Amino acid sequence: MTRHRILYTHYRVGKLDGVSIQAAAWRQIWEQLGAEVAFCAGPMSEGAEYQIENLEQQLYPPVFLVDEEAFGGFKTFKDEAEFCQAVREQQDELRPAFEAVVKDFQPSHLVFGNIFSVGEHIAAPEALMSVLDSVQTPSVGVHHDFYWEGPRYHQPSAPYVKWILEEYCPPRRTYMAHACINSLARGELRARKGIQAGLMYDTLDFDQPPWQIDDYNHDLLQARGVEKNDLVVLQATRIVRRKNIELAIDLVSKLGARMARGGKKRLATGKTFDPQHNRVWLVLASYAENRDRGYQDLLLTHAATQGINLLSVSDAISAARYTPTGEIGKGYSLWDVYPQADLITFPSEYEGFGNQFLEAVYAKRPAVVFEYPVFRSDIKPKGFQIVSLGDCLSFNQDTLLVEIPAPTMDRAVDEVLALVQDRGRYQEMVEHNFQLAARHFSYQQTAERWRELLEQARR
Repeated sequence: MTRHRILYTHYRVGKLDGVSIQAAAWRQIWEQLGAEVAFCAGPMSEGAEYQIENLEQQLYPPVFLVDEEAFGGFKTFKDEAEFCQAVREQQDELRPAFEAVVKDFQPSHLVFGNIFSVGEHIAAPEALMSVLDSVQTPSVGVHHDFYWEGPRYHQPSAPYVKWILEEYCPPRRTYMAHACINSLARGELRARKGIQAGLMYDTLDFDQPPWQIDDYNHDLLQARGVEKNDLVVLQATRIVRRKNIELAIDLVSKLGARMARGGKKRLATGKTFDPQHNRVWLVLASYAENRDRGYQDLLLTHAATQGINLLSVSDAISAARYTPTGEIGKGYSLWDVYPQADLITFPSEYEGFGNQFLEAVYAKRPAVVFEYPVFRSDIKPKGFQIVSLGDCLSFNQDTLLVEIPAPTMDRAVDEVLALVQDRGRYQEMVEHNFQLAARHFSYQQTAERWRELLEQARR
């Protein structure tokens, strides 16, 4: 590979959202290919060589306000003119800031994650595109999510917002190549915009040392009240409504009731579960975004109603181990949580691909999965073995949460109960899934896709 200088730009990097996790993986891949890499993101990031204050889309109040007003009608701005003025003021700050980054780093290639697709930070696409049109550096847009996939973006508050989405999400430029992270989105992009895109599936380093319980992380859960023989169910995703975490609560509620019956049980992970002393836990590893605080409250109420043992460790989890500032204690990585779990829940209604599924597979833990569309189209056909929550949802008007048919949930609980007590079947499933994922979603496959994309962007 020619010595490339790749500038990757996103709203935020170094966090636990899927885009950040994939960006960190790509950085390793690009560097293994011999490229020099720099990240450009907002100030709430970790590990970005360049920071632009108003590139942060959720935690920077002026941008968040404009973003909230861009869809569903104006609530703070008095009219379209005032709103558009606020957008232009943000663009006037973004444009020279990004221009300065490009001038300083002198990239051979620019790569963007979601900025030109998702509809977040409505001021950013036009501002950054104006810089690109002036330099015309070969560029790649990787589109994890599109605005047409989320109901929030179906009602632009002004024609200007609609125009930005049509013109820049994504843009059509001869010097820009595009990639989607699943085949459904790629087909929809071609149908809606006439843009031919490559596939850039989520990836994981299957050659890295295994995630294990060690001298550093052994106390992660036990210091928070979890006994070593308790059964731990992990929900590793961010707390976002489309993740349907209430289904994990329902599963754990029924599983806990079943595990409490009878005598001691030998678990596939080597634990001895004694109903007289041990409990089933649902552990939440990640945080809630601003827009999902209300959803988080609903989940806490639902968990209390169901009487489950719920533990959030998000305040101690980051993308890498760290020392908390001004506190006594330790900061752990997301990868410290997985080996503590016996089972992973992944009940999302929609995912662009499914980082957490790959993580569960790498950690050699069984996954309980709601069969969202991309799972059915791009992952399940590879032959992965899961405990299925089906693909049918309904909305409960009383709880304001979703649910699946009772027979489907009961069948999933039966399967989990049998699986966690059958070491042979447990090991067979996780080893089978690991080998499949290593074959289809490893760094080696992703490196080849990046070679092709960077070559396309050059033309």
